[in-house]
Amino acid sequence: KVVPGMSYESLMKQIKDKERVLQLLEIDNAALRARCKVLEEKSTALEDQTNRQSKIISSMETGVRDAQMDSAVIKEQAEPPIRAAHSAIPQLAEAKLHIVKLQNIIDLRRAADVARVTSWEVFRELYTTPSECTNLAFVEKSLGEEGASLVADTLDAFTGLASLSLARNQIGPQGMELLSVPLCSCSTLTELQLHDNALNDEAMSAVSAIIRSTRVSLVNLANNKIACEGAAVLGAAIAKGEHLTNLNLGENQIAVRGALALSQALLQNTTLRLLSLAGNQLGDYGCTHIAGMLRINRSLKDLNLSSNDIRGLGVGELSSSVVDNDVLTTLRLMDNDKLGQEGHKALTALQQAATSKRLRIYF
Repeated sequence: KVVPGMSYESLMKQIKDKERVLQLLEIDNAALRARCKVLEEKSTALEDQTNRQSKIISSMETGVRDAQMDSAVIKEQAEPPIRAAHSAIPQLAEAKLHIVKLQNIIDLRRAADVARVTSWEVFRELYTTPSECTNLAFVEKSLGEEGASLVADTLDAFTGLASLSLARNQIGPQGMELLSVPLCSCSTLTELQLHDNALNDEAMSAVSAIIRSTRVSLVNLANNKIACEGAAVLGAAIAKGEHLTNLNLGENQIAVRGALALSQALLQNTTLRLLSLAGNQLGDYGCTHIAGMLRINRSLKDLNLSSNDIRGLGVGELSSSVVDNDVLTTLRLMDNDKLGQEGHKALTALQQAATSKRLRIYF
């Protein structure tokens, strides 16, 4: 702005100042244009990247649709072979049984003569038994460990096996260990007869594994030289058992400590209905542990305590325990002949309590 009376020098200075301001504005404008160009280039790059990603996503979606279509086609094509395979399972089991049998008969050539004869008889029965058979029985065949191995190798071919009887075969702990492997995988097993097999305490881990792993409801372990340690191992399996209803431990050697272990297990078990502890050297103190269990257990219906040298103290404990028990229906006390005067009094009291409870006592 020109002011009247302004000198020439002042006017020229003002003009130069304005020119410098214009130059600075031009510089700022150029910088802004440069930044806008950079932003435009970045925007273009982002658009290109977005377009590429959109194409990739579209391609992936197309691939998923194609894969789904291929899967449907494959499934449709695979169904007939799958149905055929399912229908062939029994035939495959039969074939496997025959292969195993043939392999075992070859191995028998290296066995001792007596073992070969015994195992040949078992082999012949296995070979002539259809794989759909639900009950297998090899009683008093003198199987031993080798025969048990032969049976174990073929058990998985009998896919519907419900009952297995191997009584009186002197299988021993090693034979029981071999048998437990296929039996633990047998979901259809309900009955296992193993009495008179010299199993002893060492084999009880294998038996316990079968009890825990299957739906077996009846197990017969009578006359197997099972002592207190074996009873404790069994007790751990019984305590958490959900399927066992009938257990025969007669004619073993569980004694007082074994009775304690089983009694503690039966304080937790709610499925066992029949228990035989006949001929187990329980005495009065073992019977006392059993009586304590009967005060709490509400599932056991039939209890066999015959031939256990139970006297007055033990019978007295039983007499007081049944007063609180409304579930027990049968109590067997045969061949406990050393009761004495106090024992007979306790037995009379027990019989009176049994009458009011509808409890049958066999003495």
